[in-house]
Amino acid sequence: MNQPQTALPRERQSMGFGAALPLAASLPGVGDATSLLHGICDRLPLGLLLCDAGGRITLVNAYAERCLGLDGAGVVGMDLALLSRRSALDFSPLLGDADGRGGVLCSRRSGRTYLVDRQAFEDGTRLWVLRDAADADSEPAPAASVEAPRGDDVHARLLELGMRAHARGARVLLLGESGSGKTALAKRIHACASADAPFIHVNCGGIPETLFESELFGYVRGAFSGALNAGKRGLIESADGGTLFLDEIGELPPASQAKLLKFLDDGIVVPVGASSGRSVSVRVIAATNRELKTLSAAGQFREDLYYRLAVVTLRVPALRDSPDRAQLIDALLAEVCRGREQPLRLSPALRAWLDRYRFPGNVRELANLLEYLAVVADGVADLMHLPDELAPAARPAADPVAAFTAPAIDDDADLRTRVARYERELISATLAGAASKREAARRLGIDVATLIRKLARA
Repeated sequence: MNQPQTALPRERQSMGFGAALPLAASLPGVGDATSLLHGICDRLPLGLLLCDAGGRITLVNAYAERCLGLDGAGVVGMDLALLSRRSALDFSPLLGDADGRGGVLCSRRSGRTYLVDRQAFEDGTRLWVLRDAADADSEPAPAASVEAPRGDDVHARLLELGMRAHARGARVLLLGESGSGKTALAKRIHACASADAPFIHVNCGGIPETLFESELFGYVRGAFSGALNAGKRGLIESADGGTLFLDEIGELPPASQAKLLKFLDDGIVVPVGASSGRSVSVRVIAATNRELKTLSAAGQFREDLYYRLAVVTLRVPALRDSPDRAQLIDALLAEVCRGREQPLRLSPALRAWLDRYRFPGNVRELANLLEYLAVVADGVADLMHLPDELAPAARPAADPVAAFTAPAIDDDADLRTRVARYERELISATLAGAASKREAARRLGIDVATLIRKLARA
């Protein structure tokens, strides 16, 4: 199928097959019906794989050959399971989901991510359409996508690794302080990998131990006193085909840990009171603000459960450690101002304070603070608009520059000497209260190079 490529105009690249037939007939190198079909497919900017009812490949176009890293002649007649083992793409996360429509595949060789759409036909054949995720970056996100804006490369790398693990069916463990954005990251991983599938959020710390089994696994009629006549579907079964997010997994009691471990081992859900179970396919993301290794060493968390969950571990940094807090503030501020007639702006003094404040409540505290400022301030928010509990920390006197007292005047010194002495002591006081030379220079209103030159002369 490696024929000379004649690219279609961009406005015609999204045409359906029926509309494309007359156009393809006029393309050079197109002859009989088979060549006609191949000519159309090879000129599409998408990867196409057509499978028969038995799951064997009957057609593969040039774009898909490049994605797979295989020659098309060798791919035709191969089943998907064998193709998954031999090609650059790992199909295994999607093979068990026969009714699924979308998904994500990752290349084992290049690391590129491909978005997948699947279409089933009445005769049992199935069409797989592949496109490079990088080519879809400019398209609007699906409605189910949940965005938690982050401005720095650290979180972009976390999201990318989480997406790759999730797409391959690997379990992901998110570690980080309370409020650092673990839930938002879990939602973004799910939305990017399987936006149309269910996302079930389970707060493990909020379910009493006596109710854990019935909540997660469900129950049948008559399972216990007070059970609903129709029974109840469990949270795990509700996540079938999607993502099960086990939040605060470190709070799970030992008895509940054993029941969860059994499900992770065999994938079988047995409702309370039932004599048999059913297989459920879910992708698991767990999160906690506790160190599970430490809990495991102390006998408070099962070691085997820890290793089942921690296939890929992502540590979400605290806000105070974010390498680019300013971009995050701007992103969250844009979210707060969405739908607001007059956008909220932050004064330079307030921005400087936000840059210094340590935010013990992390991203959650920052988001809440910006929402508060949007309520109490009109147009421009300043230090005076901060809530009472934060106002003492924002007093100008807390800044070494503001608190600095000029040195006593020496009558024997000339003006140049007095100014130089005052400058040295002001710079010294500012450096003592700043985290870095860059921050000190910003407070003094000079650039870093100027500050370094003045320090060298001191």
